[in-house]
Amino acid sequence: MTRRHDQRVAASGGRMTSGWWASWGGARLSLRALLAVMVVSVALGTFLATASVTLFIHESLIRDHAERTAEATAEHTFSSMFQVMSRGWGREDLEAYIDALEATYDDSPLGVALYRGDPVEALYGPVEGSREPDPVIEQALATGESQHRRDGTRQRHVMPVVAQSECLDCHVNADSGDVLGVVAVKQDLSPQLSEARAGFGWLFLIFVPLTLLAGAAAAHWLNVHLTRSLERFSAQVERVNAIGDLEDFQPRTISLGFSELNRVMHQVDALIRRLQTVAADKAVLDAHQAQLDEEQETAQRIVARATASAAREAPGVRYAYQPAAMLGGDVFLAERRPDGTLVLLLGDFTGHGIGSAVGVPALAALFYDMVRRGLDSEALLETVNDRLYRNLPPEMFLAAALFEIDCRERRLGVWSGGMPRAWLLGPGGGETRLDAEGLPLAAVPGGAVEHRRLAYHPLFAGARLIACSDGLTEMASPAGVRYGEERVEALLAHTRPGEAFDALLADVAAWRGDSEAGDDLTLLGVSFDELFAEAAEGCPRASAPSA
Repeated sequence: MTRRHDQRVAASGGRMTSGWWASWGGARLSLRALLAVMVVSVALGTFLATASVTLFIHESLIRDHAERTAEATAEHTFSSMFQVMSRGWGREDLEAYIDALEATYDDSPLGVALYRGDPVEALYGPVEGSREPDPVIEQALATGESQHRRDGTRQRHVMPVVAQSECLDCHVNADSGDVLGVVAVKQDLSPQLSEARAGFGWLFLIFVPLTLLAGAAAAHWLNVHLTRSLERFSAQVERVNAIGDLEDFQPRTISLGFSELNRVMHQVDALIRRLQTVAADKAVLDAHQAQLDEEQETAQRIVARATASAAREAPGVRYAYQPAAMLGGDVFLAERRPDGTLVLLLGDFTGHGIGSAVGVPALAALFYDMVRRGLDSEALLETVNDRLYRNLPPEMFLAAALFEIDCRERRLGVWSGGMPRAWLLGPGGGETRLDAEGLPLAAVPGGAVEHRRLAYHPLFAGARLIACSDGLTEMASPAGVRYGEERVEALLAHTRPGEAFDALLADVAAWRGDSEAGDDLTLLGVSFDELFAEAAEGCPRASAPSA
């Protein structure tokens, strides 16, 4: 656990005094604040939704009741008129009755109006001051169907009066089914609806605070229990702050108060038990790794001591070695014969790492012994091939390039088997390709191929040698493109011979970038002018063998 994580857990889980509202000021909403907001929001939303639905239902009931009242009023009005007309009242009596009926509703939200149809108008004439029918009345008169209209808080019920057989005695110009008139009942529901809405408003003002208090109480209860559970969970997890804590950690079965959190806690305990196994395995691996590193360092010192020689540090001889691991299979050896001839061996055992480096000390001991005894290069190659063939496993061999530099004859002898091309650079920038013409050493037994012979090239002033292992030519860029011999030659063609070695190293580093080396890489450069300057008064002699 990081210190920042510990502080965050302590701030969010251990201090209830700051309140869950403080979490709104942070960059992220805490779980406790989210639960509180959700509980209060759901409670308030439920109340508002319930109140809105209830108000809608109540208003619908008021409107439905008003419609039924209007229908009953229209029926009652018609029945009263029918009774009046059945008693033989005259026109004056009927008009007085109608005026009194309409005046009854003057101070009421309910109003009644009567309209005569065409048959009645034709028989008895119009009534002075009667209302003109509007489109709704005209539609009822024309169709004989009742009409119901709503306009905001206003409602209207229009009932046609249809002639029955009893009516035909007086209305001689009408037939049964004709519309004799219309009874229109209108209502203004605004007082009732306003009263209902005002009641719900007071209900809202009373119950909203109660709802908020109830939601806040429920949220507080949840927060208290959740915080307590999270503190237990955090205390269990905080017992493991590093790999070392896993050794003495014993998971404790605790209840967090919530089944979901208990399942998570069980999973965390199971994870910690698995981590304990991983930690134990890691400790074993760390011990093995430490032992392996120590052994590799010892082997590295053995290889460095076995390959060391004064001739490798001769003026004009430069080499760069970049192993893919701590140990590698590339090897560079240099020694002089008693007559002063300098012999260089650039080799590459199969693979890389400690497995390919095991043959280096034996090869170095054999090489130095034979060169110091003055054996010629052909005999040296045959002996090395036979010795390695007998001692190395069948799948392992040594790709090698041998260079023999004769300071008296000013010539370069070259043999290469399985190695990339080498280049002999002239003083004017030209180059001679030195291609491999033989098989790697230890690939086949002695006598299976023709005698290994060196090819000789004259050396002029300003000549230089560039050679490398396949770790350079086969090196891949981050995009997977091989470096290749063609790129080497392109760089050599545009670089002065004296700068070729450094330019090649710089280009290789840029080509590889940050990607890891896939193979050992060795680059060899020889300046023959510098090498021969040491032999101004005769070729240097081989140094005495070191202990």
